[in-house]
Amino acid sequence: MGGPIPYAAASVTKLWLETVETDAGGDFLRVQAFAGGDGTPGATSARYSLLWGAGNYGISSVADVNGDGYDDYVSSPTTPLRFSGLDLSTSGVAGGAGVQLSDPLIADLDGDGDLDTFTHGSWSASRAVDLGTMASLGDGEARVNVAKYGALVTCGGRAAVASGSAVPGEIYVEQLTGGAITSLAHRVLAGGESYDLASAPAEGSAGILSNVTAVAGLESAADPALLVGSSDGYLYALDACDLTLRWSLDLHFPVGDPIVADADGDGQDDVFVSVADGFLYGITGAAYMAPEPVLDLYPGMPGGTDVDEVDSPASLAARWAAVTGATSYELAVLTPGGTALTSPAFHDVGAVTQTILHDLPLRLDGRYVIAVRALGPSGASGEATSDGVVVRDLLAPDANFSGPDAVYFSDGVPGNFVLNARDNWSLGAYRVEVRDGADALIYSLGSGDFSGTSGAASLAWGGETDSGSVAPLGSYRLVAHVSDASGHEAMVEWPVELAESRPDMADGGRPDGGGVDSGVGGGGSGGCGCVIVGAERRQPWLLLPLLGLLVWRLRRRRGR
Repeated sequence: MGGPIPYAAASVTKLWLETVETDAGGDFLRVQAFAGGDGTPGATSARYSLLWGAGNYGISSVADVNGDGYDDYVSSPTTPLRFSGLDLSTSGVAGGAGVQLSDPLIADLDGDGDLDTFTHGSWSASRAVDLGTMASLGDGEARVNVAKYGALVTCGGRAAVASGSAVPGEIYVEQLTGGAITSLAHRVLAGGESYDLASAPAEGSAGILSNVTAVAGLESAADPALLVGSSDGYLYALDACDLTLRWSLDLHFPVGDPIVADADGDGQDDVFVSVADGFLYGITGAAYMAPEPVLDLYPGMPGGTDVDEVDSPASLAARWAAVTGATSYELAVLTPGGTALTSPAFHDVGAVTQTILHDLPLRLDGRYVIAVRALGPSGASGEATSDGVVVRDLLAPDANFSGPDAVYFSDGVPGNFVLNARDNWSLGAYRVEVRDGADALIYSLGSGDFSGTSGAASLAWGGETDSGSVAPLGSYRLVAHVSDASGHEAMVEWPVELAESRPDMADGGRPDGGGVDSGVGGGGSGGCGCVIVGAERRQPWLLLPLLGLLVWRLRRRRGR
């Protein structure tokens, strides 16, 4: 193919392409160089046999290893290889066990002034190789780090490598020391925190980490740090050497590889990450302090303390700290996995520090967090989130009666009552009884099942008893027991009087023969033992002459 492409020339950018060729002899790796400006082909390497087949070749790096002005090409398909940047001839092959699928980072690992390579991110242990002699300088701990690629950092004045692991949440900083690669730090990232191994949370709470990005200045020009995303929804910023947490940002969905660039020209790098909600996020310094803490409140109870559970099918409430300079606040309700319950996720609630959010599609036994951001003329704050609240069925149903307060035998019809019930989630069964003043059961009035969140049951009682007789005159109570689908029960009562007749009737009748004798057709000394229909009523107007005579006699006495 064509001649060498002088990468050192200012006008030339060099590109390399790895290809895999397969024939009867097996699978082989070949490297092709191209001019980046117009794609002019350059040198082509010889074929290199692949140990693990066509799918097993990994990431490569370039550096001028021998000082000839051309960047050499370093790859590690099965073991570290160095191809000359001048003509892509094979300049060196490392011996020893394979380090398949490795990412070869290039740095002076042993401090001798020459470049070495640190292979990592494979099925094998990390390995340090002298790129001049291709001799092994030492191996790391045997663990599976496949496809977890790291970044070079400087710790104690010497090069080190920070990388993730196939084990969820685990991240390492490793350095070549005394003929072996040793771990300077090993921590677990989970839930926005960085833990040492002894205090790491239970398995299942940590996410799969992204590739690691190293930055020379995180919050100032000389402020080295690491950035790494996680499938737990957080972007982590860590100390470059001891992996302690600098900050974390909850993006609510799995976070990809972070990259950095000064996008706004303010002299400080901004961070960009792709997130599994489908958005690319640009992250810069916050304009205001986050409105921490955020408390979950019980809806309709202002001024309450933080709660962990609420019985509320469509509303949540929160209170947060006021932020100096903020002119309003915006809120979002999120699931633990980061899914927003509304679209758009955040809603401006104005210059308040407490609110109730209505019409939310809450799920029974679902857990939700409320995220709050402060807004102002200078921009926005970072998010502050509550510790979360679980929606439960905590309360018994609401129930009440409607109907008459008395049942009269003279009406000839029973009293009609309605039992009304409502529950936030789902009603269950009901039963209604008639009880007397001593709480004895008189009559089982009715029972059944409600469906849905509200219901009404119609009931009628005319004095019946469970024994088939008629209850004596007196005071009674309708007692209802209403349950919901979770087994909570409410009891409600309705007082009712069982009477002979309405107050404007002097006579009445009872089916049991207890009516008052009207004096018609009887002996005048007792009840007739029957219901008397059409009996003559005593007329109140007959009393008027008697009252007049009494008044006249009183006046004559006073005149004497």
